[in-house]
Amino acid sequence: MEKNGNSGSQTRILIVEDNVEIRDMLKETMVLSGFECLTAGNGREALECLAESPVDVVLTDIQMP
Repeated sequence: MEKNGNSGSQTRILIVEDNVEIRDMLKETMVLSGFECLTAGNGREALECLAESPVDVVLTDIQMP
């Protein structure tokens, strides 16, 4: 999955993870793989990101405070 089917732009991923080190590692890995990434540290931040900018994929931690 490198491109979305609509506009030919990069696939956008929202990474939601409360652990900063893991979040940064995931972002670096995804960017090096050719994806555009947004990050959020909690569910509220994730909802704010989604309200401002659509994404193609959400990669989320299931255990957050």
